[in-house]
Amino acid sequence: MNMKWIAAAICLCGELGMVSSGAVPAGNRDYSFIYFEQGYPTRLIGRRAESMANRTARANPDVVVQTGFYSLRLDCDTMRLSGYDAVQGSDYVTALNEDMTAFTAADLQLRIEKDGIAYTCTSGVVQDPEGQNMRLIQSGQFVQRFDHVGLVFTGANGEVLTKAGRLEITAWPEHVVFNLDLSGVVGVTKTGIQLTSPAGKIHRSVMMGTRTVLTLQPHLDQAFQSLEPSSHIKVHDSLQVDFDPIEQGLRIKLPMERVRFPADTNRLDEFVVELRNPSGSDRSIPLIFDEIQTRGITGTSMLLCEERDGRPTGIPVQISKNWHSKPGRKIVHDGPWLRGYTMVPLKAGETKRFRLRVVTGYWGKVPAVSYAQLSVIGYGGNWKWDESALGSWGESMCYDPSQHLGSSFITDVRPAFTTGNGEKSYEWTENVGGGDFLVYFDRSNTYRWTKRLKTAYRWTGPNMSEVLYSGVTDDDAIRFNYRIRSVRTADYHRRFHSYRYEFLKDVASPKRLVFHQMAADYYNSVQFDRFYLGGRHGLEAEYDCPTGTSGYTGTTVPFENRWLAIDDTTSSDRKRKTAKTRRGLLSIGSKLNDKPFPAYLHLHGVKGTGSATFDLSSDSVSRSYSAGDVVEGELEFILPPKTPDVYWGTDREFSGRLKSYGTNAWQAVADEFDHNIQLGVSVRSGRLERNYPVEIQALESGKVLADFTIERGGIGHVPILLRDVPLGCALKAERHLDGKWVPLESVEIDQNNYYQGVRNSDGTMDCVFNIKRPSHDLDDRWRVRILK
Repeated sequence: MNMKWIAAAICLCGELGMVSSGAVPAGNRDYSFIYFEQGYPTRLIGRRAESMANRTARANPDVVVQTGFYSLRLDCDTMRLSGYDAVQGSDYVTALNEDMTAFTAADLQLRIEKDGIAYTCTSGVVQDPEGQNMRLIQSGQFVQRFDHVGLVFTGANGEVLTKAGRLEITAWPEHVVFNLDLSGVVGVTKTGIQLTSPAGKIHRSVMMGTRTVLTLQPHLDQAFQSLEPSSHIKVHDSLQVDFDPIEQGLRIKLPMERVRFPADTNRLDEFVVELRNPSGSDRSIPLIFDEIQTRGITGTSMLLCEERDGRPTGIPVQISKNWHSKPGRKIVHDGPWLRGYTMVPLKAGETKRFRLRVVTGYWGKVPAVSYAQLSVIGYGGNWKWDESALGSWGESMCYDPSQHLGSSFITDVRPAFTTGNGEKSYEWTENVGGGDFLVYFDRSNTYRWTKRLKTAYRWTGPNMSEVLYSGVTDDDAIRFNYRIRSVRTADYHRRFHSYRYEFLKDVASPKRLVFHQMAADYYNSVQFDRFYLGGRHGLEAEYDCPTGTSGYTGTTVPFENRWLAIDDTTSSDRKRKTAKTRRGLLSIGSKLNDKPFPAYLHLHGVKGTGSATFDLSSDSVSRSYSAGDVVEGELEFILPPKTPDVYWGTDREFSGRLKSYGTNAWQAVADEFDHNIQLGVSVRSGRLERNYPVEIQALESGKVLADFTIERGGIGHVPILLRDVPLGCALKAERHLDGKWVPLESVEIDQNNYYQGVRNSDGTMDCVFNIKRPSHDLDDRWRVRILK
């Protein structure tokens, strides 16, 4: 492990106004969201026909920022700041479904002087044939950063400057930064921002030159005063710390060394930060962890831990990153870069040391999972894109919530432990992507877009990621909530997709209403020959891929307590690579109004492609629903390798089973169903809430938080989620072997570097372990306990 030290004594004086005076538990209000109020203004060029464009969103391209302390609304075409309000927020997860409905306008004036003539920003071009001018830079729990590169200025002489400069907005939970940047525009000698709040208070920043910055706390209607690093921070070793004048946070530059695999499978970079709050009130400190050179960028996560032994604090660290660029054309905010953001709550007068752990591929000697916002500036599209990886040698699954690039929610999907594009290990692998959640055409066959789409990155790794999405359809008929989980393991890529659809209005006789898709209407180029369906007793039926068929084929099969295995042949990459894995989909459950609700797979052919989508719905995709109905369900997705010669992972139990499969195209999916979905768990201490991933409510008192037995099964590294652990505990997992309790093998128990913990709003913490069975015999029972 690499350890570097930085002592940062951060003096937060009362007059700095870093937070409001109201005390909140453990920084509950330290969160932020960003969304287009009417949905993403669909691109002029995309995979969908122009007739399907979201014209309401194009006509009203209004961006909303929502934090625990304030909200903003920017009308991106008129450049009016139509919302500037104080908010009494709740907590990150609760606020996901608490949309802003009331806005009070402020007056925002952007002014420049060019060649001696005064100009004022009068409008904005949201998109044109050259591309999208609203660009999302960073997005996560603590920071929403975006810019508008389509500003239009009108001069005192009537001259119009189109797409001149940019307005960048960086929103932390308690302060917002307006950055007017005219760099590169010839003749500009002065820039200015003036904001008049709804209460009539004027805030102004005017600078000679091409850039000016105005930083405010909207909920207090006052300026935010920058921190002076030389007065508040002491740096040891060679680490650099400063106050970033553009992002308005304390920035710590991380000197990361190159990552090499397999040599770095036990690597963990660590940095110690000392923070002090000498003021008379509780404060939250904004920190930026900036990698000087990006390392392991596809799969990096960060953990803020207790300095003395590495136990988790539960304070999350947002990751935002970008590796995209266009050769020969450098643009602002293209890649590569990677930054971590957090806000550390400290009590009045408190001094505390933390250990920042940077995970780049492995965690506790097992491939780690990560989930983060990936900027696509430099690639195209420019709005929200999320990327999740198992390890750090390529993507595993990507999500395009607004469907602005891939025209599907689930986009690129890749295996994790198979030989890659160069036929070697630790490489990018082929793409077998495409998938979706809600597909909704109303009774008039109009596609219904989504709006007010928000994301809560609850857990971002390294043991388990859990990311939540919410929004409503553009006809205000359905509120949706999705939960996406991925887990640390060494056998193959697996993740869990759950959905909840609350019907706000009657939805009568829709032309098509689908809960979830494997492959998507506009992302479906993975080709396959056959697919297989089975359940508790193994294979039940097999089918040929439909050819020459567009639309529903008439094949509709029950999909409750069942599995689907697809024998993929060709990937969806442009070079049409051979697929080395098979997609698998497993049913976990489906409910309507808290009662069992049979789900069905409807085969939807894609003409001329040798492919199809698998649409999960009720027995009819045109079934009606009444206001107040709630549909819920969950699926597991897996991507096991086809043959032993392409698998380089280290799970010996799986390697042995893979060799036994021979040419069998469905047994790996059946095994996942039998040995994980049907996992038998008994609990001696704690309360079992779910069998897989295993979820146990921790005991409130005593040393043992949970004591449980896996009666049979458990393949891969079994995810164990322990809920409501007392904050501040160091945990230890032990096995019961030969009548004795022994420490979990192959981990550094005293360093707490094999599990994760994230704070809950009630002051407890949820902790996640991934534990391998001790024997290769899947019928053996095995017992584990977790202590504090």
